Amino acid sequence: MTNLIRASRRCMALKMPRASALAAFEDFSKSFQLRLDYPVQTTGDFIDQNLNKGEPVPSILLDQLIQTVETKKQFIDISYHLWRFRHSPFSYKMRPWTNYFLITKGVRLGAFEALIELLLKSETYGCFPDAASLSYLLLNLVENGENQLAVEACVDLLIKDLCSSSTLAKLCLNIFIHNIENLQSCEAKQVYASVRIIGNILENEKLKDLGACGIAKTISEEEVTKDDHFYIDPYVNYEELCSNPQIEFEEFIEQLKSLDLEFGSLEGEINGLFNDASETFKQWNAEATDLHQALETLVSDRKDWAARYQQLEKEFKAGVQYALSQTGLFNQRQAMEQRGSERMPKLYPPYMENEYFIVAVSDLELEQDIYEAKNPKEWSKIKTFFENRKQEKELALEERRAPLRRNYKTNERWNGKMFSEFDKPNSTPRLPIE
Repeated sequence: MTNLIRASRRCMALKMPRASALAAFEDFSKSFQLRLDYPVQTTGDFIDQNLNKGEPVPSILLDQLIQTVETKKQFIDISYHLWRFRHSPFSYKMRPWTNYFLITKGVRLGAFEALIELLLKSETYGCFPDAASLSYLLLNLVENGENQLAVEACVDLLIKDLCSSSTLAKLCLNIFIHNIENLQSCEAKQVYASVRIIGNILENEKLKDLGACGIAKTISEEEVTKDDHFYIDPYVNYEELCSNPQIEFEEFIEQLKSLDLEFGSLEGEINGLFNDASETFKQWNAEATDLHQALETLVSDRKDWAARYQQLEKEFKAGVQYALSQTGLFNQRQAMEQRGSERMPKLYPPYMENEYFIVAVSDLELEQDIYEAKNPKEWSKIKTFFENRKQEKELALEERRAPLRRNYKTNERWNGKMFSEFDKPNSTPRLPIE
């Protein structure tokens, strides 16, 4: 990380944070332990195949996918799986630390163009990083001489309201001022809006006025479309808020360069931002560890049940053969094998035929498992309450049921549960173990 000090040569007024601060920022990503041993190709196939079948996909599979990436080519390819997950019903559960893993992994592999594409198309891929992760990305872009990508990233995160920190706003402004030639290649109305947003965040009247002047000029030329209304408010009269509504883009750039803005050194503020993020990482680590452990336990239980099921099925078929040899009703073999028994329920584990089913579980189920494990007394109360309510409903239904004729339900094979009076008697031979 000592190479990051060289970035100060490219961004004159920006003092980079110490290497130890940036190294600490990466500790969570490097030290996080995955619980499953699936490689990136297998994890990607699991996500794709489960979504094709309409099965649930846990959001933490994306952690497994990102953390197992080893090459730049693999990092570029995972955008497809991010797109699939983003457009699935489970995308609302995407975890905040997943974007952090995505940023740190991309920076480590030097996949800056792929990272910026994910950020510019965040609505497509679901990449909405926090302020600390965005600052870390911008600093590394500057350090590696990717000034054009840094400027594009700044403009995009500002107009998408991803700039939730004054420190990040100052960093973006600093990058703008020291990369004017790259700023001129961006779309003018987005640059105007970005400068005004920075002025609002920093409460700087000069920047507010300059941004409003550019937006007023764009509106007067009818260059603002409905797609731009998420960062340019169509109900605000910008001409009343600015001093020069006819400013040209070249003049705007010159005034931006000549502004006398005293923000001091950013080194301390960025270090503070990273230190605050370390506290957030502790919370993320605890939550992520619980979820990954719950998934690991579920996968292990399913593997154990698959092995046990094979043995039970072998014993069950032996029992069926014995019953048929005693009764001679060999034409009932198929019916008996399909019906199963109390000891051998016919619930064939789907992951025995298709391995991808073994990770098919929703985040809600994993969170429920964690809650039950951490709050056994509270969960016992909730479970008892609903069991009692179920019994009350069944008793109320029994009381409203019309009386049946005498000896109507004397067959011991019948199940005396709700609506069982409508079931036909079963004449299939029963196994001796029943």
